[in-house]
Amino acid sequence: MQIIEAVVLGLVQGSTEFLPVSSSGHLVLMQHLFGFSESMLVFDVFLHLATLLAVIVFFWQDILKLNRRDIKMLAIGTLPAIGVGLLLTNLMAELFQLPILVGCALLGTGVINLRSHQQLKANINRQPSITNSPTNNMIAFKIGLWQAAAILPGISRSGSTVYAGLKMGLDRQAAFRFSFLLSIPAIIAANVHQSWQTYQSATISVQWLPTMLAMAVAFITGLLCLRLLQYLIQAAKFKIFSWYCFALGGLVIAISMVSW
Repeated sequence: MQIIEAVVLGLVQGSTEFLPVSSSGHLVLMQHLFGFSESMLVFDVFLHLATLLAVIVFFWQDILKLNRRDIKMLAIGTLPAIGVGLLLTNLMAELFQLPILVGCALLGTGVINLRSHQQLKANINRQPSITNSPTNNMIAFKIGLWQAAAILPGISRSGSTVYAGLKMGLDRQAAFRFSFLLSIPAIIAANVHQSWQTYQSATISVQWLPTMLAMAVAFITGLLCLRLLQYLIQAAKFKIFSWYCFALGGLVIAISMVSW
């Protein structure tokens, strides 16, 4: 892997991991664009570690304020993603090889973002809550189901969970906080799973310089994009992500059909 390729992938991971446009979908498209044939498991693990660190740094004060009830809600919300991930591992690997499906999923993410925009506009004058989590177990579980759906490449995890939080009655900041606090155990679980797959691989190699540069880019970009998303949620300006997903999804589908 060339340094420029690693930096671009780090930039894509750091921005799309948190903005509601699907990091997995973008990484699939970028890997097809660069024509990578070797396994990206080790590289993906390091990139996810970088974005995990960005979430922890950004939400450090909220993490310190977590109580037993908050932790319980996060655990309940994480269960669906773990279950779906374990059951559909092989299917997910196959879907990651099909750009046209990523394009269709991006259109779905565009619809989700549009609905979030409508929810944000409707609740723009609502006073923020002091809590970090949903009010009951079922709400946390339903938000977790939306996070599980984002295992599909092209469906945004942040877009899905922010929409679900707003739909379930959370205010803008509570939906934002819970969405990304919920991402911490999800990213850890995904990294443990990928690390195990890497450990079982017959050949494990790391190109340290490109990987470290990509991690640094992903971390810094991730922090900046978290701040940007927080502002856009507060300002109820989510529609821009809808148009982006519609445009990219349509382009990917069109190119895939021509390639056939």
